[in-house]
Amino acid sequence: MVKSVFSPFSILIVFLLFSIVGIITIPFLSVQMFPNSTYNSLVITTHLENSSIEVMESSLTTPIESSISTLTGIVRLTSSTGQGGAVIHIELDKYTDPELFRFEAAMIIRQLYPKLPEGAIFPNVYLNRPHKGNDTQALLSYSVRGPAPKREITEMVEKLVRPVIA
Repeated sequence: MVKSVFSPFSILIVFLLFSIVGIITIPFLSVQMFPNSTYNSLVITTHLENSSIEVMESSLTTPIESSISTLTGIVRLTSSTGQGGAVIHIELDKYTDPELFRFEAAMIIRQLYPKLPEGAIFPNVYLNRPHKGNDTQALLSYSVRGPAPKREITEMVEKLVRPVIA
């Protein structure tokens, strides 16, 4: 016969101690009736047509990153630059109000914009928000540009591209 190391009484006492500790910590839990529905992050996008990655990085991405990095509350700032476009991701700490940060970032970008290269599209600042309800978000989106008028490009895409991806 194998003898147990723990007696039933000691197991009961340990269980009661854990229960009491749990009951005592309940008031310290953060519970909200309507929790915040935003993520603490923002995205800044900008474009400069017909420019190389190096030009985008040096003339758009770096100046925007360095001016935005002066704001407080940033946990992480990352960017990805491609040919003709740049995306800057900003993660905020949990104490920073994303709406206020977006406003401050937009003010800084508004002051910086005249110093950016000619032809640069004004940088857009977006809050990352979860989608609610039945709204669907595209898994993949395409941007088609060309020298033809918009109507002709639309007709061409409808005729050639849409049947292939539908």
